[in-house]
Amino acid sequence: VSRSSSCSGWDKGGCVAMDQVFHVECFTCATCRCRLRGQPFYAIDRRSYCESCYIVTLEKCSMCSKPIMDRILRAMGKAYHPQCFTCVVCHRCLDGIPFTVDATSQIHCIEDFHRKFAPRCSVCGEAIMPEPGQEETVRIVALD
Repeated sequence: VSRSSSCSGWDKGGCVAMDQVFHVECFTCATCRCRLRGQPFYAIDRRSYCESCYIVTLEKCSMCSKPIMDRILRAMGKAYHPQCFTCVVCHRCLDGIPFTVDATSQIHCIEDFHRKFAPRCSVCGEAIMPEPGQEETVRIVALD
């Protein structure tokens, strides 16, 4: 193993990572400097990070505040775990499903939004829902 530019001398042991050769003491996390040989690490822009330092850099879910390790669902300018992006009423996952938000930015599936905010019949009190295949309810305004 040759001399490293970041260490003070020759070393007995080396390791290979990211198609490069390192002294064991020189292959460290770019943030906390812990040794990475034999440990899981993440390479970003040719720099290596231990798992805990890498997780700190990840985007957090707007719903649960935990780091997003896999796929990110983006909606309304925010990031979510796909399983956290759910209707506030029925808790159904809305990944790939049409949704809407109310005045307080709460997420609803279309069906629950209509049930919650549709006009009510004056006789029976039930919601006046859109016809199948329609997205809006017709509102009739009577002028006195």
